[in-house]
Amino acid sequence: MFLLAGFVVLQLRTTDPGTVPDEVVESQQHLVESVARSVGASATQGVSDLSTVAVLPEAKPEQVLTQLQQSHPKWRGMALLDAATRKLVAAQGEPVPVEAVPDAVSEPTVTPVVRAAGDVRMLVVHPLANRPGWVLVASSSTGIPNTPLNGDLRQGLLLLATRTGEVIDTRGTSVKADDKPLQTLLDRAKTAAGGASGIVVGDPAPDTRQGQGVVAGREVAPVVAYAPVSTDTLSGTLGLAVLSVVHAPVGEPSSSWPGLTVAAALVFVGLLGFGLVRWAMVWPVRGLRADVLAVAGGNLKRKVRRSHASEVARIAHAVDHCRTELGGKKAKRRGPRGTWSVRIPVTLAALSLLGWSGWTTWTQGRVDVDVPQPVIANSRSQLGNTADAVRRSVNDGFVDLRAVTGLAGGKTPDALRSTVQQLAERHARYRSVYIVDKTGGLAVSAGRSPLRKAAEISGDGGVRLEDTTGRVPVLFAHAPLPDGQHRLVAEFDVDHIVTLLQRSPGQVRLVDAEMRTIVATDGFVAFQHIPDGHLRDSVTEALAGKPKATVHGAGTGRTVVASRAIEGHGVVSALRWTVVAEQPASELDLASNEVRRAALVAALIGVILALMLFAWHELVLVRPLRAAAKAADKLAEGDSRSVIFPTRQDQIGTIASCLEFCRQALVDGAGRLGAVRRPSGAATDATELIPVVPDTDEDRSPRRKAQV
Repeated sequence: MFLLAGFVVLQLRTTDPGTVPDEVVESQQHLVESVARSVGASATQGVSDLSTVAVLPEAKPEQVLTQLQQSHPKWRGMALLDAATRKLVAAQGEPVPVEAVPDAVSEPTVTPVVRAAGDVRMLVVHPLANRPGWVLVASSSTGIPNTPLNGDLRQGLLLLATRTGEVIDTRGTSVKADDKPLQTLLDRAKTAAGGASGIVVGDPAPDTRQGQGVVAGREVAPVVAYAPVSTDTLSGTLGLAVLSVVHAPVGEPSSSWPGLTVAAALVFVGLLGFGLVRWAMVWPVRGLRADVLAVAGGNLKRKVRRSHASEVARIAHAVDHCRTELGGKKAKRRGPRGTWSVRIPVTLAALSLLGWSGWTTWTQGRVDVDVPQPVIANSRSQLGNTADAVRRSVNDGFVDLRAVTGLAGGKTPDALRSTVQQLAERHARYRSVYIVDKTGGLAVSAGRSPLRKAAEISGDGGVRLEDTTGRVPVLFAHAPLPDGQHRLVAEFDVDHIVTLLQRSPGQVRLVDAEMRTIVATDGFVAFQHIPDGHLRDSVTEALAGKPKATVHGAGTGRTVVASRAIEGHGVVSALRWTVVAEQPASELDLASNEVRRAALVAALIGVILALMLFAWHELVLVRPLRAAAKAADKLAEGDSRSVIFPTRQDQIGTIASCLEFCRQALVDGAGRLGAVRRPSGAATDATELIPVVPDTDEDRSPRRKAQV
């Protein structure tokens, strides 16, 4: 228990050394990693766009570039090159930096290029499968996504070219050139940003801002978080990194020791239980042992002390009964039964420790969770990146179909079979890709079996949700083929959408305008309406163009709720979908949560200790003593024929042995006392061998053997 008390003192401690809270630092780390994934996803999608058209057979060079420009307006410049001679075969849009194309192109590559004007272009190079020796090159502008920022922390995001250390894009609050401490901090982050993600924190300084919400005299510290940009499909990094710069408030140096009270209560409970067991059980048993040893040793004048413990009193009465009978007097068969059982103090000691565990859980395990404002703002920013990732994935899926149908010309579905198969294999967003006729019948299929019902599809193309009654949501994109008789359809994989939603912490849902759940990160029922309350209010505000993150509830039941409508360019915006996230405050990396978890662990250890101590006393002391008391009752009632077998080699075993000696004395006389209990002589006497007695003829006779 004293070890547990020490654990409680050390773990139930909240310390603020006068630095930026850990939860604020970690929230910035999560944010830059989320933004870096978004930038990397844009590069990955660029490779996917070119992969879609690079596998189409018999497409003319000008036709490929024209269709790519029409289906993917984001490309600023495009070119077809002869990989060996670097000669232009065809080009459209702004000039492509041919000198940035790698010498050997055997697989798709992505290279960021900073132009003379200072803006950055993402250069994607893809070899053509249908024209060996030719490569397709396209450049698009890139930058920091439209992520919500925290103005109270003067947050700014920077996109860094790690090879040169040049900042190529910024959003939010800019970094002043004369801010030497912050510039030094940025230099350290720039040096490390090319390898792995991390964070650096500067020295605190007074907040010099003026205006509403600024606390006079409060100190703030610059925090720079960084993360390299990488992709899932390309090895290594892209030579880019995302940096986040904030000025976070510094807490006052303080230290709180709530564990001292809890530990003191545990020590008190432990000492109380120890004293109770010693007084009510251990001491009476020791006194009884001394008395029965004296009687079993032949001292019939020794009185056996009485006790309020029931088992001890019953054994003492049995021994006193034997002593009286052996003294030639008539003894009473029934005597004092005691006041309590020895099990009661053991139970009370265990219950007191269980009570301490319950009290610790109630007082320390239910503390209010105070969620800092920077953590709330970070939840809103992360959810904004998630909503943008869902928008891009669905929109790009439709764009892929438009690119294929635009280059298909008059080809039949069978001629497009290989293209359909490669489209399904190269994109994780699709569960199946297929071509249907006017009646909805399958002509060509790739991937898993379609979930969409065989029915006519009308319109110029777009993204649809088939129905709102099925067990699995069927979201698909479709585009008509040039022949007017067929249509290319791609069903989106629900698991892929779930993976995108998991970029935000907590339970994240994708809901429609009628408040029905389409997909969720945890277990969900498709098209089930979200419950009334703060979730519905948050979705309503997001659809109204007022996305925000708020905290609801009280105590340990507080939750951080954030929502973001899927907006912007593309067909998915017309669906009026919203991404809403709900994260329990108890799951955040907050100091109060660490205290609560430590208190729950201590309470659990207390419960285990209580059960172990009760079980040990019950098996080692209580049950053997009760068994001896039951045998003593029979002896006191006159049953001198039932042998009392000692089963233990401890004090209770000694008491049982003495009861057996008393029983034998009642049968064979008082001479059995003392001499039976120990052999005569001294321990220093020499051991003598008894000579063998030879058998006589009479002993060998059959009659004698039968008698024996």
